[in-house]
Amino acid sequence: MKSIQFLVGLALVSTTIAFPPPFEDADISAHQYKDNLTVPLPQSEGTCLDQRAKEAKNLETVLGLFKGVFHDYDTSVVEKYVHPTTYIQHNPLLADGVDSLRECIIDWGKGREKEPLDIRRTTAEGDYVWIQHKLRGKFSRDVAAMHLYRLEDGKVVEHWDQFQPIPDLAHSKNPHPLL
Repeated sequence: MKSIQFLVGLALVSTTIAFPPPFEDADISAHQYKDNLTVPLPQSEGTCLDQRAKEAKNLETVLGLFKGVFHDYDTSVVEKYVHPTTYIQHNPLLADGVDSLRECIIDWGKGREKEPLDIRRTTAEGDYVWIQHKLRGKFSRDVAAMHLYRLEDGKVVEHWDQFQPIPDLAHSKNPHPLL
């Protein structure tokens, strides 16, 4: 009998808790924060399995582009993996558009042997793919690089990157390597 009273009492308590009013005309496609900052909520189509399959395909696309740029120095990957008219580049040394990307690939590969790809981490979430890797390239020492790609309809449409020289652990204030 006591357990029934407890459950009835719990039901009565839960009905007295004040909940916010229902979203009648509210736009729930974004979350409003206290300082008037609005953050869009992720929109998904289909099931979680559909989303994971799309993310896996996006990662495969970006890795194909990445290998072509940083290992094979192959400009044909641009046609295969990059949107032909909507390519936005956030690296200040490169212009928007596929022509600038092709020129970058040619310049990157001039007089160089293929070097192994040293990818340390990848992540795909929705239309975004991140790659973290170690790179020597034309730099005087190893560099940690992070790339972020945005895709639409299976093609890369936007790219950000950051490069940071890898310090010697003897000069680090902690024992953790950068990569």
